Amino acid sequence: MTIADILAHYDDIEKTFCPLCLKYPPEIISSWTRLKLTVGKVMANRQ
Repeated sequence: MTIADILAHYDDIEKTFCPLCLKYPPEIISSWTRLKLTVGKVMANRQ
């Protein structure tokens, strides 16, 4: 899964975060909060 995929499916990933934790390695999950904040800023800037 690339950053583009994450952005494209942001809402779906948000809803399935717990299964995501089990599927992806800790280093990806640990950066999830930072990614989420970044996506939030991008989405806010688009509106």
